[in-house]
Amino acid sequence: MKWIRRLFLVVLLFAGLLVAGMFFADSLAEAGIEAAGAQALGVKTAVEACDVGFLSGTFAMRGLRVANPEGFGDAAFLALADASVAVSGWTLMSDTIELPSLTLNGIRVNLVHGVGGSNYGALMKNLEKFQGSGSQPAPEAPAGGAAPGEGEPSSVDASDEEGKRFVIRRLLVEDVVVNVVPLKELFTEVSIPIDRIELKDVGSDSDKGVLLADVAGIVVEAILSRASVSSALPAVVGDALQGQLGQLSGLSGAGAKMLDDLGKQIGGVPSGVGDALKGLTKRLPGLGK
Repeated sequence: MKWIRRLFLVVLLFAGLLVAGMFFADSLAEAGIEAAGAQALGVKTAVEACDVGFLSGTFAMRGLRVANPEGFGDAAFLALADASVAVSGWTLMSDTIELPSLTLNGIRVNLVHGVGGSNYGALMKNLEKFQGSGSQPAPEAPAGGAAPGEGEPSSVDASDEEGKRFVIRRLLVEDVVVNVVPLKELFTEVSIPIDRIELKDVGSDSDKGVLLADVAGIVVEAILSRASVSSALPAVVGDALQGQLGQLSGLSGAGAKMLDDLGKQIGGVPSGVGDALKGLTKRLPGLGK
């Protein structure tokens, strides 16, 4: 009977370690996502909860919030309702994790534009520096005069960063609304709905895949690329977005291909954005297919 008692104790110990591991895995996942957002965009990123299922091979997240740079209000730049992914548990042990699919659902983006600057301009400059473009212009000043992002986490070049890397075969972003908010009544506030954005082969251009921070930047770039050619977008914002997007390399550099018809995603493309659309198509392989 002594061996049965020992076996029972071993089982209890194993179960306790497994439960503890799963608990700390959730906390580690939250910390990793928050660090990745801050690293890519240079602003505070917070997650409400993560659920890592080692036995089921699943991951779920809810309540992600990316703050605005300083000087552009207390509302979030980006809020995500939930995310989910399924992956074989054994692949989590490798340095590069291949995900068959990743789904992000319920994203709200606030683009704040003023005479002296914009929140998306400040964030994309941080993202450009993170992507290692070599161009590191001074921070854009908001309408109030203070440099945006002061006191916020600084962005860095990801080329030397270590950590888990990912290849995502299908990245689906659903139920997106981009709100364009003027400072000092420059134009009327507008909302741009985007039903879905689908990317494939994210990280495929590298043997090592991409870091989690790269994925955060790629999602933001994809959303802004879609919004930048909407007929509802004020011209001053559209021109600024398209110019700044041209400096980024996250989508093309990661081998990501954007699928689905662009016009269907944003409710029609106006005749005045033909040149911009051609430029986006050259920069993003697979756009509009």
